Amino acid sequence: MYLRFLKMHAYGNDFVITKDRYIIVSQFADRNCCVGYDQQICFRYLNKNIFACYILNTDGTVAYNCFNGLRCVSKYIFKVTGLSKVYLLTHLGCYKFVISDGYPGKIVSFLRNPTTVFDNTFVFAYRYMFFRTIALNTQVNFFLTAYYFTYIFIGNPHAVFFTFMKKSKLLTICNKFVAHTVFLDGINVSFFDLASKTILTYERGVGFTRSCGTGILACCIAYFLCSYVSKLVVFCGGAALTVNCYSCASFSLVASGAFSYLGLIKFNDYRFKK
Repeated sequence: MYLRFLKMHAYGNDFVITKDRYIIVSQFADRNCCVGYDQQICFRYLNKNIFACYILNTDGTVAYNCFNGLRCVSKYIFKVTGLSKVYLLTHLGCYKFVISDGYPGKIVSFLRNPTTVFDNTFVFAYRYMFFRTIALNTQVNFFLTAYYFTYIFIGNPHAVFFTFMKKSKLLTICNKFVAHTVFLDGINVSFFDLASKTILTYERGVGFTRSCGTGILACCIAYFLCSYVSKLVVFCGGAALTVNCYSCASFSLVASGAFSYLGLIKFNDYRFKK
């Protein structure tokens, strides 16, 4: 038995998109011997311009949101149906995607009411690392060096660090950070270099990716909260993306997605062909 799938990517963040059915096997996600992807997204039609989406990470865990992936799904729906606006439902929310009028070939995704603080303020110690919540910023100490991050929940939990550190040091900090027991369900970690406006994100269940839509939005929202700007152009995956702030609870991301190929995968041995 075969399953038809569509391979798409957004700035290097790649996805396998299927309709109504999905596959949960590690072989399917392995780029060395099979298709390979960061997330697998299964969608189905509900009514009018509303679609339900089920998102899986490469390790089989469920992702509650993925703006890059959902944008790719919306682009496919736009192409097949001729719609110009769709609503995509995930486990934790409904998100609107529209074809951009001001940016040809790009799609605008909208986000409302992100959560910017933990449910409870906490202070604790663990070896050389401890957290302390101060207003919207939380302090984390690594080997007695303090860094501040902002926690933002937009379907996926994100910790945003504003930092100028080298990537090698970021990897060390990230490995200690995500392993901490306070994050029982895991956490995505995004590093925002304020000098170059570039963003690097570690996704739970996937690892470091070239791009992350929710990571980009989380970084920009954290930046908007401590500045007076309403528009920000950032770089991720070697390309520029535009994020707009309409209010403290309403944001949009202007970006694109790209088709890679259409393929078939065989269920019993996971061979595939384009």
